[in-house]
Amino acid sequence: MFASSFCLAFQAGCQLSYYYLNRSANVAVFLIPADGTHTHRWRSGSSTSRSGTTHCPPLYHQPISASAATQKSTPRANDDVVATDSSSEVKQMPSSTSRYEALRALVPRRRSASSSFAVERLEASSGYHSLWSRDRAFARLLVSTVERRQGQIDKILQNFQTKQQPTTTTTTNGAKLKRRIKGQRTDLYVQGVLRLGVAQLLFLRTPSHAACKETVDLLRMSDDDVPVSEGRIKFVNAMLRRISLEGDQVLPSTCVDDNVAPWLLEEWKQAWGEERTKMIVEQAMEESPRFLTVRQRPGATAAERNEMIQQVAQAFRESAATVQILAQGSIQILVPPPFLGTVSRWPGYDQGQWFIQDPSATIPAKALYHTLSAGGTQSVADINVVDMCAAPGGKTLQLCSHGFQSVTAVELSPKRCDRLRENLERLGFSCHIVVADGTKWRPDGENGVENENNENSNNNKVARTSIQGVLLDVPCTATGTGSRRPDVLRRDSNYSDLLHVQWALACHAVDNILDVGGIMVYATCSLLRQEGEDQMNRLVSSRSGLNHTAAHLEIVPFQRDEILDMPGCTVDNHGWLRVFPQKDHGLDGFFVGRVRKVR
Repeated sequence: MFASSFCLAFQAGCQLSYYYLNRSANVAVFLIPADGTHTHRWRSGSSTSRSGTTHCPPLYHQPISASAATQKSTPRANDDVVATDSSSEVKQMPSSTSRYEALRALVPRRRSASSSFAVERLEASSGYHSLWSRDRAFARLLVSTVERRQGQIDKILQNFQTKQQPTTTTTTNGAKLKRRIKGQRTDLYVQGVLRLGVAQLLFLRTPSHAACKETVDLLRMSDDDVPVSEGRIKFVNAMLRRISLEGDQVLPSTCVDDNVAPWLLEEWKQAWGEERTKMIVEQAMEESPRFLTVRQRPGATAAERNEMIQQVAQAFRESAATVQILAQGSIQILVPPPFLGTVSRWPGYDQGQWFIQDPSATIPAKALYHTLSAGGTQSVADINVVDMCAAPGGKTLQLCSHGFQSVTAVELSPKRCDRLRENLERLGFSCHIVVADGTKWRPDGENGVENENNENSNNNKVARTSIQGVLLDVPCTATGTGSRRPDVLRRDSNYSDLLHVQWALACHAVDNILDVGGIMVYATCSLLRQEGEDQMNRLVSSRSGLNHTAAHLEIVPFQRDEILDMPGCTVDNHGWLRVFPQKDHGLDGFFVGRVRKVR
């Protein structure tokens, strides 16, 4: 050891990565196993303290080999590697790990948090961000795998649960509500641990000693709100060890369809057929890569746009990332920059050169611009457009980059408007942001919309007849985003409230916002016909013929040259466009319809 501080990474014979930090008499040793756990100790003299934990940035990562991990002569993934002397013994100290953060995300403390996606809860956790980058990646992998394969996991657990597990002791007469809630939370906590264990053993192929021991230890790390008896801990341990031995024989009895709600699976089969449904489900079992939309200067030529895309792609390649430029202009991040961590540290983020957006989600804004600019041959500098249900703002940013005279973003949620505002500021765009109910808002400020509550209050009164374009991306079941949000695959079959909101938004947009001759683009990331084709067919048929009380609409059908070889993209006989998820491309499912108001 050197007297001065230093970090040294080396590969041992057992293919583990160690990190040492020496400060005179103090030594810290770090172990980073391939399953994402890491243990660390700080020794000063003969005492050990968590408060003295020192973090050393990883210099080199090498995965654990299965053979090496089982050798008794080498440390294992569930062992501590501690620098100590012969006169002192270091006891294990609880610390935040990948598995612990994953469990906290899968079993939230607050009931209100259960409505959000588990990966979002994970990424919002301070404990998650305190982990090293490799541990964060493993925690995210754990959560997404449990969410994605939950149907198969639960089927496997049911197969192995031959006897009733010990339950939390509660009484019915005179028992306090608080105690009953504790019991329920304990049940969920144990269930979450079992799911994590199966995900590691059968889907991630984590070495069994690490998957079992480290996962069972989570039950001993539970706080006072989640009391877990020793009987239940032994039950979980026995079940996971049995699954580690016999799970491979049971796994073939499950299939990917088990991860999708039966009603949703049946809806897809009736609408799209067996083969296409199979592709949709298979794609949902794989997490989609991230895609970037590059910020473009309003009025830029096609050559200038392409040059900017190439520059951003090259910056990522220089950061050791692997990227691919798609035909429609998106940049696909196949392998993220390995040493930069979170998205906000990626090249060009602070400079506002790009924003994250699925290629399917770029179609609505492009469709609106293509129609209003006559295929890009006419200027849109004198055209005003409205983006309804605008947050988080990807389509708003696209509209701003096309150079419209004004862009008005209408969003019901003030909190989501904050995110929209942040994205606009980062990319250097500005628009009128209106916090309002899209089923009531009018560009002249009628129906109770108070301008003083909105940004740019002096400017958001746009004359009603000046709105030539409306982009309406309606709230929906999001069933086309299963590869990003696998929880949507298990949603219940009651979505009538969403259908009502979609209909109200579409009718209000064409009747009270859009000018005669203007274009409305209706979009949804749902793979249900009821939210896409059926809504638009109903809208057009209700506003045609002898009906003199409502706006009259005509379909503006999509043409093949607008799609630019988008994988999985189809146009039906009505001219409606739909994107189906493709296993090799990772695009979201999407529906886009386009109409013109003729009277």
